[in-house]
Amino acid sequence: MPSIDALHQALAPDGLSVLLVNIGESRQTVARTASSRRYAAPVLRDPSGKTADRFGVRGTPTVFIIGRDGMILGSAVGPLAWTEPAGLALLEALLRAKPRLEGTRILPAARGR
Repeated sequence: MPSIDALHQALAPDGLSVLLVNIGESRQTVARTASSRRYAAPVLRDPSGKTADRFGVRGTPTVFIIGRDGMILGSAVGPLAWTEPAGLALLEALLRAKPRLEGTRILPAARGR
C-alpha cells in the first residue's frame, strides 16, 4: 500500500484519486496502521467484506482503476510497481484519456427528473 499512497501524493494534482480500503479489521487497527504508515490517501473500512465481495476481490492488495465517468477501466491483484516508469506512464495516460462509453459502471448514472 505504500506505493499506492505514493501515487496518491504524486498524481493527485493531475486528477488521480486514491482510496485505500481495509477489509475486516477493527477501526482501531485501521487507524493505528494508517497513522504509523502515514498514509496521505483516505483509508476506508469494509468491516464485513460485503463491498469486497461485490467487487469480486479474491486477494489483497487489489487495485481497481476507475475512470472519471465511474467506469472500471481495469483491475490488478497483488503488489505491483505502480511508482515505476511503466506504472506511472499507464496511470498518466489514463488521466489524459477521454471517458469511455462502455464498461462496468460502479457509480449510478445521473437521471433526469
